[in-house]
Amino acid sequence: MAYFFKASRARWGTSTIVGLRRADGTLAEGPAMLAVAESYYAELFSWWACDPVAEAYLPDCVSARLGGEEAQSMEADMTLEEVWEALLPLRDCRAPGHDGLPKEFYATFWHLLGPDLLEVYKALLERGALSASMRKGVLVLLHKGGDRTELGNWWPLTLLTTDCKVLAKLATARLRWVMGGLVSKDQTCGVPGRSCS
Repeated sequence: MAYFFKASRARWGTSTIVGLRRADGTLAEGPAMLAVAESYYAELFSWWACDPVAEAYLPDCVSARLGGEEAQSMEADMTLEEVWEALLPLRDCRAPGHDGLPKEFYATFWHLLGPDLLEVYKALLERGALSASMRKGVLVLLHKGGDRTELGNWWPLTLLTTDCKVLAKLATARLRWVMGGLVSKDQTCGVPGRSCS
């Protein structure tokens, strides 16, 4: 038990932000760090106006459309096997989301959870929105290196629930089958069977 607490304390020290550098170079500590973080992310995620000419032109450049069979395959009901195949590739021993349920939990109790999870996914797709728990995540900051007081040297990482990850994997697997016909032959990244070399 002592080892656990010692390891936890050592890790806490490397992931704690004790001060943030303001734009003027001064250091903000304690509650004042919130204003620095808010300013940093407000600028980072600020909206940029689109060029109206480009905005009008781009939709006309997209000529690829799903064929009838492809569209049907995308809209077909999910199967229990399909959900299981989306769960399997998730890596073991990964940090779970806010519910604390890792992939191993779902795999171990699949015979009990699988059918219910499938029904939940079907209901979500019918409703057109994720559940409240799937829309929440645990935000963790990982230090990239460099000055720890510079917010740009920290990666924000959102830990999502496993059921949300499985649904995303499921959507990705379905898209993989139609991507080749939708994405230009010039693009090699992200399309199965294509490579840059």
